[in-house]
Parts: sequence; structure tokens; C-alpha cells
Amino acid sequence: MNPRAGMGRRLFLVAVDNKKEAAVKTLLDAHALVEAEDENYASPLHAAIEPGNEAVVQLLLTGIDQSDTAKTRAKLERKDRDCRTPLLFAVNRGLERTVERLLEMKANPNTSGGSELRSPLHVVVAAGRVSITRMLLKPVHRAAAYTGQEGIVVQLLKRGAELNAMDGKYGTALQAAAATWWGDEVVEMLLDAGADFNIRGGEHETALLAALFHDNKRVFKVILERGANTEVVDSDGRTPLRIGVEKGDVGTVRLLLKHRANTESEGSDSAYEDNRTYLAKAKMAAV
Repeated sequence: MNPRAGMGRRLFLVAVDNKKEAAVKTLLDAHALVEAEDENYASPLHAAIEPGNEAVVQLLLTGIDQSDTAKTRAKLERKDRDCRTPLLFAVNRGLERTVERLLEMKANPNTSGGSELRSPLHVVVAAGRVSITRMLLKPVHRAAAYTGQEGIVVQLLKRGAELNAMDGKYGTALQAAAATWWGDEVVEMLLDAGADFNIRGGEHETALLAALFHDNKRVFKVILERGANTEVVDSDGRTPLRIGVEKGDVGTVRLLLKHRANTESEGSDSAYEDNRTYLAKAKMAAV
């Protein structure tokens, strides 16, 4: 490597890492290498996203020549040592402005990464890092009405994020959302966009079971009212009705019975010897 080029790389990375916006602009104007890498980040773009420095991120993105589509995509899809693209990194940090700009530049919304190989959509619905300060009352298509994580979800959906893609832990993004407490608005968004609430996979099998396991009653009711299968069984062979009875959750049992859950369904685990007691309790709850 040319020593002067190597020095340019190091200066550029130092300027980015230390949030020196003016220095970054000066080096960009002097044609410093935007592709510079170090042992910690795949690129200066990753380095700027990590502390949430959106001003520097915008400068770096402006410095990318978009006339060469292949090179632009290569830069946007570059992964760091943990296999995270800049988009995945920005989603994880809750940087809505950066996410929107990356998607405008055609960053792939379905590229997975990180230790659990999650997609950006999985990350944003599972993380819950941004505090939600107001209830979201406007329709989903009004993207401007959403802030924080909800806004990022809207942007990802608009740009073609795969709704029913599976990750290694929660299953689908809907299952991940059902397992968290930071907003049933996101669940509604995913359902309105066509997410499959009966698809199986992940830690809790379905979105309905995920909501039930995490005692997320509002989301449980939302998914149930959309027509979720009430006869699905968990890894122990228990139906939602049986789980509700075992938990002593009369409200959940009544809600399931209201939606015609089968009181004759005993689940798939023949090891249970208290089926009569279980069925009797379920029927009593209907009274």
C-alpha cells in the first residue's frame, strides 16, 4: 500500500470515529478513501453509525458515487466483523433518518446479519430500544405519523422487507413483535401489511403463542381477532386454551372460548392425566 494512501485512510477513520464533521468533509473534498477500513469496523460508514452520528453518515453517503450501481451496492452491503450491513447497524441503533437514506439508495432490506442472523425487520421489532412517547392513531400508510421504531418499520415495509422471513430465535417478525411489550401498533402494522399469523417456527411456534407466553394480552387479543388458529400447540403439546387454564388466567380462557376454542381438544401430549380436570375448568370459565 502506498504510505500516503495508508495515512489518508487512517486520518479519515480517525475523523469519522471522533465525530469531526468538518474534518470528514475536508478529507472527502480531498478525495480521501471512503472505502477505508480498520480492525473494528468494515468501513467509516459503520464507524459513524455506531455512535449515532447521522450528520457524518449523511456526508459519507453523499460521497458515494451512485452512477455505478454495482459499486454502490457493494458499499451498502459491506459487512463488519459481526456480519452486519450499515442498514442493519442503523436499524439496531434506531437511526430513522439514516435508515431512510440507505433504503433510498437501494440498500437491501432483507440482508441478515449479526450473531443470530436477523434481518433488519426482525431487529427493529425485537429490540424495542426507542421509547415510544405517544400513541399512534393515524393509518399505517401515513409514514410521517410514525416516530422511532414504528417509523423504521414503515420504511422497511415500503422498501420490500420480507414479512414472513424466519430468524433463528423468534421466527417471523410478527412473532418477535408479539413477544415484546413496546407496542401493539407494530403488530397491527405487520398484520395490515399481510403478515401470516399462523406460520410456525421459532421459539414460540406462532405469534398467538408468543403473545400468550409473554402475557401480552392486548397483542394476544389483536391476533386472535384477526382469526389466528386456536388449536395450535406449543412444544409441550398444549393448546392456548390449556395454557390459559394452567395459568389460571380466566380472562384469556373466556376470550378463547368467545372465539370458539375447542374445549374437547386435549392437545397432543398423551402424558397428561388430568384432561378431565382441564376440560371441566375450561367449561366452567365459560359460565
